[in-house]
Amino acid sequence: MTTTANLALPYIEPNQAQKHVTLNTALGMLDAVIQIGVRSRSIVAPPLNPRNGERFIPASEAEAAWAGHVGEMAIYQDGAWSFIPPQGGWLVFVEDENALIVRDGSSWRNVIASALNPIGQIGINATASAINRLTVSSDATLFDHDGEGHQLKLNKVNTGETTSCLFQSGYSGRAEVGLIDTDDLSFKVSSNGIDFETALTLKTDTGFAGLGTDVPASRLHVQQDHDARLTIDTVQSGAGGGFDILNSTDGQNWRVTGSPSNFKVRDHTAMLDKFLIMPGASGIGAIMNTPRFGIGTTSPTAQLHVNGPVRIGAYAKANLPDAATTGAGAIVLVTDEASGVVLAFSDGAQWRRVTDRATVA
Repeated sequence: MTTTANLALPYIEPNQAQKHVTLNTALGMLDAVIQIGVRSRSIVAPPLNPRNGERFIPASEAEAAWAGHVGEMAIYQDGAWSFIPPQGGWLVFVEDENALIVRDGSSWRNVIASALNPIGQIGINATASAINRLTVSSDATLFDHDGEGHQLKLNKVNTGETTSCLFQSGYSGRAEVGLIDTDDLSFKVSSNGIDFETALTLKTDTGFAGLGTDVPASRLHVQQDHDARLTIDTVQSGAGGGFDILNSTDGQNWRVTGSPSNFKVRDHTAMLDKFLIMPGASGIGAIMNTPRFGIGTTSPTAQLHVNGPVRIGAYAKANLPDAATTGAGAIVLVTDEASGVVLAFSDGAQWRRVTDRATVA
């Protein structure tokens, strides 16, 4: 008996008796494979009470009446199971998976998964491009967890490349965060989308943070060519605002409290090179809510109150600063006076020994 090329439907032979049998067989096969939908492809044995016309794809290790027919189309017709070997390209809808599968010549594959893994580009409510292969146009995008948490991973080939998040306004970059040309974490900003200024750098090898510098030399390194300034302000008047520096080795701390005007370091004629606050081995240095500065005391009674020794600059007579420029009331230590080391003060015009008020000579 000859059959059709694709579905192997039986032909009616010339002068064949009982032609209806051959025709009915072909119609049954057509009924089984046109608009194919199967109940399942995950069971190994025929169901106990199948309905006439039900179709299945026997799973691996199929048994009983399905033995030897793994992956084929199993059709229950007229009280018996018949089997049709699938052809490459057949599409089947699997009811218990709510999935469309395709025969690739040797096995069944999920159509959607096969199409998307891999896929060249995809656009969601937008048109993807060769550069932006995944393009999403939406008010929000959610990457949810499938378990306990979720990681978003951005990878680059080596240190000199860039992996970052670019924030745009009108498709022009305004801020970029990531590993930009290095493996250090950078925060960059731009006003025109072309020239980017590094606002913050976090070094991967030290954990140091740099403001205005790509190579921070300390835990917090603030640098700016034209104005190296760190401002800490309290908007709300009264309590609640402040600045604490904690010494982790002995638990002592310096504290600035109260309104913003209580603590200011300014130099209007020259930029300060350094400003250092460092508590001693004991005691607390503080600036209180009155305009007084205390070192080693929390209760300064004068504009400058030092609870401990004070060391002033020492000079040979030939190197003494100009008394008039230094100003009346300045004190220095002269190391080579005729009578030995002696304290001297400026009267606004010249240096005088503290011991007898004689001019330093």
